Amino acid sequence: MNELLLALLAEWGVIETCTMMNQIVMPNEYFGNKYFKDREGKYSDNLKIPIMRGDTIIMEAIPSGAPRPDSSGETIHKLSVELARFADTKNISVTDIKHLMSFDDPEKQKDAFAKIVGKKAGLIKNKFTATKEYMRLGAMAGIVKDGSGKTLFEFKPDDHAAFAFGAAINPEAKFEEYEDDLVNEFGYVPKYELMTDRVAFNGIWQYAEDKKLTGTNGNVKKVEVDGRTCIDYNGKIVKPIVNAYPDKFGNTRKFFENGKGLLVPVDTDAFQEFYTHAEHVDAIAGEPDEYFSTVKVKDDGSGVELIGESVAIPVNTRPYAVREIQWS
Repeated sequence: MNELLLALLAEWGVIETCTMMNQIVMPNEYFGNKYFKDREGKYSDNLKIPIMRGDTIIMEAIPSGAPRPDSSGETIHKLSVELARFADTKNISVTDIKHLMSFDDPEKQKDAFAKIVGKKAGLIKNKFTATKEYMRLGAMAGIVKDGSGKTLFEFKPDDHAAFAFGAAINPEAKFEEYEDDLVNEFGYVPKYELMTDRVAFNGIWQYAEDKKLTGTNGNVKKVEVDGRTCIDYNGKIVKPIVNAYPDKFGNTRKFFENGKGLLVPVDTDAFQEFYTHAEHVDAIAGEPDEYFSTVKVKDDGSGVELIGESVAIPVNTRPYAVREIQWS
């Protein structure tokens, strides 16, 4: 058995296991795929993050031969941010792999072992993804927390109060206010969405029904967007976010609750994610991987240990481009 394990593990170096972990596609990575597509590897776990504030201005003409102005420092803050480390291990027991001894064909043994490793790697990545999705939504609102409730990063404008939504408030009036925010930040109105919990989502739909804006000829309707039933409110998408995961204490953490929501821009430079090397001797060579993974025989001979690690932080570099909402 030990000889077989060593032969199988010879096919699974750090490159192979890291490649598998990074290539596994998770169905629950909505925020990562929609908003945090800009991901950058860094060689340090302490970063200076520029927080932008309305850097789109009308330029001044300069005389021929004059030096070019340098606007690269036009930010309001540079915050020190420490990337968060997450790690997990999964055991591949002797019971999981002893049936491989019955295979006469070494290639079949390799394929079967690869499936076992892939299944365990998928379980680890699912936990990483759920954690990062929780952090990404928090980053949009300006505060990133982990599964214990610990604040990892926070920057929220003090003068940026939540928009009030309610049964007597026209959502389109709030959309117009938010568009003014976006113009101040970007110089134009990018595409945007309102993400809410069920309370605010149902309230907005009820307002439209009460005002007779729904129906065949109405300008408010329910549509499917990204696999979710959303409200198309005269061209503006209102999307329910009902994700919930248990934290380390077993408490269910909803991404949105109590009538809260976020107005967020889409396809801008507001949201970024940074990652660096895992804290493992085999991880520090070469460029950082978003996900690090390796396998090794356990010291007590009870099987194989699959290690997974990710050191990352999502950040909203344009906090003035996001507005919280509160249904009441």
